Amino acid sequence: MPVKLLNPTPRVIVGSFPPPLHGASAINAALRARCLARGYACDCIDLSPATAKWLYHARRLLNAIRGIGRILLRSGSATYVISADGGLGLIYDAMLAAAARLRKSKIAIYHHSSCYVAEYKLVADALFRIAGPQSMHIACSQQMLRSLRDRYSLSVPTIVVPNAAWVKVDNTPKPQPHAAITFGHLSNLSVEKGLYEAIATLREAHRCGLEAILTLAGSPTTREAAAIIDAAEREFEDSLIVLGHVSGEKKAQFYRDIDYFLFPSLYEHETQSLVVPESLAAGTPVIAYEHRFVCELIRPRGGLCIPVDRPFARQAIAWVQEGSQSLSERSAAAREQFNELNRTASQGLDTLIEFMS
Repeated sequence: MPVKLLNPTPRVIVGSFPPPLHGASAINAALRARCLARGYACDCIDLSPATAKWLYHARRLLNAIRGIGRILLRSGSATYVISADGGLGLIYDAMLAAAARLRKSKIAIYHHSSCYVAEYKLVADALFRIAGPQSMHIACSQQMLRSLRDRYSLSVPTIVVPNAAWVKVDNTPKPQPHAAITFGHLSNLSVEKGLYEAIATLREAHRCGLEAILTLAGSPTTREAAAIIDAAEREFEDSLIVLGHVSGEKKAQFYRDIDYFLFPSLYEHETQSLVVPESLAAGTPVIAYEHRFVCELIRPRGGLCIPVDRPFARQAIAWVQEGSQSLSERSAAAREQFNELNRTASQGLDTLIEFMS
């Protein structure tokens, strides 16, 4: 049965939508679904690029121009939630914000990249100024919000919505521990996202005499990543399991079947990722680099955060061997960490949807 719209005033989410699937596009799709489920009209202006590299910006520019036309020609008021890009796409975001500002519409900027948070970007500053002092800014963490305020002298309304808001509570019991320690890594597989360090962790486990397995999930994004996986399959044989792309129940089962989730990402746009709260929700402790805002999800009970200047594999295996807590205790702590995060995140999400209404 279709949902009856309680409020027909449109909310419009501006940004990337799947495909391709990545953190920002998944969150944009989930936000639209939440609005529709609550009976709110919600449209989208999809800025997803073409898959061919030479068409990338041509497609995005065309989508942005079409979006500007829709904003300027729309009758009546609307609320625009602009999913801020991390690179040159900020120019398109600024163009769309200018059109919305011209129509005197409500504007929210949803921050999905830490690239311009870690380092001042003139185009990001221009976007924020164009959106205006009454625009709402949405960050995934308090630390991200403080950094934005300090770097851009922002004095605007704000909401914090941790990425745990977009992950469902998972009360499915984890299976009994395996004879071998089972590590897992799920991502758009690349060196920046931690592929090499994940494989190095398996190598370090074997060097220390541990029986260990690594399960890789996701698709390689570059030829380099594919070559690294091929070499690792030859080196580790049955100790390395390559699943490829996973989704739905297959992805949920991946998290349940592993003992520890490895997330050694140094990706420049990383905020908190979605795979980290997904792992915690399944009761799987996370071992991650202390990069950007990821560890605000993990601390204090969800796993281990490793400084980026420390050897990831060695630190990870040392913690696994430490034995101050059993695996079942660490699993229970990870799930407790997520449940607490999810409660707080849900409050932020309610505030966001209320702003959009």
